[in-house]
Amino acid sequence: MPALRECITGEEWRRRLAGLQAEASLAKLEADSRPEFSLRVLRVLPKGQADSLGIELGDLIVTFDGKPVLGVPEFGLMRTDQGGALGLWSPRRGAYEVRQTAARLGVSYDESWIPALAYVRSAERDAKWDALVSAAAAGWVRDEEAAETALYHAHRAGYRGWLTPAIMTMMSLHHGRPAECMTWAWLAKETTPLSQRVQLLRSFVHTAMFVGQFEWAQKVIDANPGCNFNFGRVPRPPARGGETPCTLAATRPPGAALEGLEANSMEAVRTLTHDAPWSFDFNSQERALIFGPALRNVHFTIDLDWRASRAQNSSTPPQMRLHLVDISEGCEEKLVTVTLFPGQTSRFDIPKMLNIGLKGASLCREGRRRLEVAARGPWCELRLDGRTLFLGAARDYADRKLACQVDFSNVAGAITRVKVRDLGESPQAEEPSTPPPSSPASVRPRTVGASTAWYRKNLVEAYLRDGKRGKDWDDDAVEALDLAGLLLANPDDPSYRWMCLTASRRALERGCADPLVTFAYARAVEGADGAFRLDLDRMYYRAAKGLLASTHAPALRAFAAARSSARLAGSCLPGRKEEAKRMAARALDALRLAMADKAVPSCLIVDSLLDLMKTGSGSEAEANALAAEAEKLRPAASRHFKGSYFTDSAWKARGGDWAKNVRPEAMQQFEERMALGVASLEEAWKIDSKDPAILAQIIAAAAGHEKTRTSIALWLDRALKADPNNLGAARAWLQLNMPRWFGSIENLQSVGKGFFALACIDDLHPAMAHLLIDAHDMATRSRTFHEDEYLDGHIAAEYWRRPETWTDVKKVYDRILKQEPDSVYWRSRYAYYACKCARWAEAKEQFDLLGDRVAPEVFNGEVALHSQRMTAMSVTGH
Repeated sequence: MPALRECITGEEWRRRLAGLQAEASLAKLEADSRPEFSLRVLRVLPKGQADSLGIELGDLIVTFDGKPVLGVPEFGLMRTDQGGALGLWSPRRGAYEVRQTAARLGVSYDESWIPALAYVRSAERDAKWDALVSAAAAGWVRDEEAAETALYHAHRAGYRGWLTPAIMTMMSLHHGRPAECMTWAWLAKETTPLSQRVQLLRSFVHTAMFVGQFEWAQKVIDANPGCNFNFGRVPRPPARGGETPCTLAATRPPGAALEGLEANSMEAVRTLTHDAPWSFDFNSQERALIFGPALRNVHFTIDLDWRASRAQNSSTPPQMRLHLVDISEGCEEKLVTVTLFPGQTSRFDIPKMLNIGLKGASLCREGRRRLEVAARGPWCELRLDGRTLFLGAARDYADRKLACQVDFSNVAGAITRVKVRDLGESPQAEEPSTPPPSSPASVRPRTVGASTAWYRKNLVEAYLRDGKRGKDWDDDAVEALDLAGLLLANPDDPSYRWMCLTASRRALERGCADPLVTFAYARAVEGADGAFRLDLDRMYYRAAKGLLASTHAPALRAFAAARSSARLAGSCLPGRKEEAKRMAARALDALRLAMADKAVPSCLIVDSLLDLMKTGSGSEAEANALAAEAEKLRPAASRHFKGSYFTDSAWKARGGDWAKNVRPEAMQQFEERMALGVASLEEAWKIDSKDPAILAQIIAAAAGHEKTRTSIALWLDRALKADPNNLGAARAWLQLNMPRWFGSIENLQSVGKGFFALACIDDLHPAMAHLLIDAHDMATRSRTFHEDEYLDGHIAAEYWRRPETWTDVKKVYDRILKQEPDSVYWRSRYAYYACKCARWAEAKEQFDLLGDRVAPEVFNGEVALHSQRMTAMSVTGH
């Protein structure tokens, strides 16, 4: 057992122990009839099933069909389509039971654990330690030092019960000692009663991820397939001469990242003396500071004296964030973030992998603090006042350049010193292993015609003629560019995006450095979820530089350069805005050449113009100047661009609040700009009545333009006659039928079923048939409803488990997989929705058919995929 600490002594210890014992007297605990572990009802939906059953705010959910409730996600897995008996405890009524039906319950809830009650009802009681253990169990959140000291004295008195490791697990996690948390959780997982074990396992997995022990995290996940551990994926960090962050963290204690490196260090860049500190006092708005130099392996030390601002004038809580940022080659990627809220909590984030909150004023107290962040090779470390809070993975590659960024909001104080040390070179990471091929068998283009032919000529044929070819990647590159053309012609289609992402990623991993393939990867990543988005800035920058130096189509050069310049313009790093302006100037030169070619698809010109607006001032005068230049050569594209600009600026002027809260002057500005935007879009349509993007945008504008809304049926008919597979127009119409706009859940389902019927009759693209499932997705989003309505995650889970929802899911995928039986993407999505609907037999069948080709992006990462697959196997008895 790890050593317990006597944190306080003497009179201070006696005073704080008395305070805890006053809150948790044994007599009160023995008379308390609350359950030890339950789900506390936080809200009851008016007129919902729970309301009609008499469930009230503050009631505790204890059992379902006689089985104890083990946690929030586990309760979701226990629920069945047939309903069941729900055992509850009420402060007013005591224990009671209701019978719920298959309909959604209509409550939101969180976990309630009362370890003091668990102790007084256990067989571990003894007068020698009763008062100590009950005080620790009741006060560990409020006073960690007194709680640990109480357990220390209880241990000396002879207590060896399960509550010591259980309390220390939760206390270590909440108060910023994740490595200790993992040790205590490992001891607690065997001795803790089953009804209270799940949250300890979850703590173990979270902290194992937190300190880089990915293999141990995976072992616990594999051993407990029925648990939901609430994060996206176990990372696959690059190898480092046979070492991984797993083995490094396992064999080296916290602090090893900085040991033995002093001889190879240099003090550099910016050192602020104590005599002339850099003072700050930020109210309301945020301010960011960047420290350098940008090095591959670096150690930053920042000394500061800070406090919450005494003159706050915004709803943003006082906070300070420290980021380790990769700023190499057009990229601005945050690898690790720590957020400090004075006197409250701290939060640590590893993007797309883990987000963990740590409570305790000792972690985030005001005053003098020292923050350190270091990265060397494929792992990094973060310290606060000499305490290691994070030791884990960081992506490593030859041209990595790391800087330190500090953000402030509603805080005051001074930075007294900044030190930067170069930690030298680290061994080169091994090349990533090649993933198994997952070639989509049938690719059915939605749009076949001039635009598709143009993309093939200027992507595939241009690569075969002038590209940086190689036998190791040629096949993947050609496939990626062919799919990139389909994606550019059909930007709303998720299947083309995933297939293009997969093929282009394989080509790049096999050594391809062609700018067209890099551009294809960036375009596919742009609308994707998951860790791939971290590459977006870098890849667009590389693609733009490569294409601008080539003789490829001016339209592609302009699009890549304009998109890269727009992303650079949003950076707060020194020199990026100047680079964005240079890139934008070159993009405009290429765009002038592209507009002279009538064969260039209009969407490339419109998107390039919109990106150039993000690099410039964004003013109406600038928009009119760009539109006037385009008017001479491409009048439809010019007016389409103006329409997009005015509709976007209308929504920005209005803001995202509910209509009743929008200021009258903002609403007037919104209506004026929306009218200008719709008028420009209608002029563009009169010039080019076959452009699907123009028609889709007119339908989308109906959300804020009443005249268009009154003739929406006419515009939808025009859109589907021009292109029966106009997915953008169909989705815009679906969104208008959400309750928060002009429809209802029933309208959503009706429109979705209408599109499905149309797809079956006219043999449309699978994505059109999938609109029926998209309608169900929209029905379970929190922003679907009016301001006074809501649908939380637990109710949404019940919605998906309804038999009628599964009927729709099954008939959609029966149709899609009849069209494309070998499609990895659509079959992976079928498996995902089967899991979502708790149809585990069907999910396992799809997993078996896919084997190791399943698309993890559909499941939001490898860990979620693995968990769902294991659940399907467990439930079906395999």
